[in-house]
Amino acid sequence: MAPLIKIDVVAAVILNDAQEILIAKRLPTATSGDLWEFPGGKIEKDETHLAALSRELAEELGIQITHAEPWMSFNYDYSDRQLHPKFYAYIFCLNHTDRIDFVLF
Repeated sequence: MAPLIKIDVVAAVILNDAQEILIAKRLPTATSGDLWEFPGGKIEKDETHLAALSRELAEELGIQITHAEPWMSFNYDYSDRQLHPKFYAYIFCLNHTDRIDFVLF
């Protein structure tokens, strides 16, 4: 069996004033399509966790963060890869997330 590909990722736990959590649905054509996820993504070579988080949130949501604190991390094994997500919380943004729809389930 081939060794698992290790992927380091960052993700943001963002709450609005109503204490609703922001999650996104992956595109149906993407890996793990149609699943829900927290905003974030892969850490690029020579990139810090916070730099990756900042870049991903700017790319995905158009927001610029000024502060984020590590919250939790763990390892998750798929059949072909191992994910190392690191979650950040207490995120402060320069521009508000008012234009983003938070949905209650």
